[in-house]
Amino acid sequence: MKTTIYEYLLEKQASGEIKVLFALGLSTSIPTYMQIYEYHLTHPKESIFQVSLVMNTGKATIHRAYFFMSQVIDY
Repeated sequence: MKTTIYEYLLEKQASGEIKVLFALGLSTSIPTYMQIYEYHLTHPKESIFQVSLVMNTGKATIHRAYFFMSQVIDY
C-alpha cells in the first residue's frame, strides 16, 4: 500500500502506535512537522513565508516538513 509519511503517521497517531515509534527513536520534530503539514493541507495557497509566520518557525523548517511529510512510502 502506498501512502505519504504524513498519512502513515496519522494512522499511527489514531491507533496510539505513534508512542511506540517515539520510544524507538522517531525524531521529536515529527509532531511539529505534522502540525505544519496539516496547516499546509488546509491552506494550500499560502506561501512558505506566510506559513512560517503563522507557525512561528523558519522557512527552512517549513520546507523540511513539506518535503518529509509528502514522501510516498510503500508499506
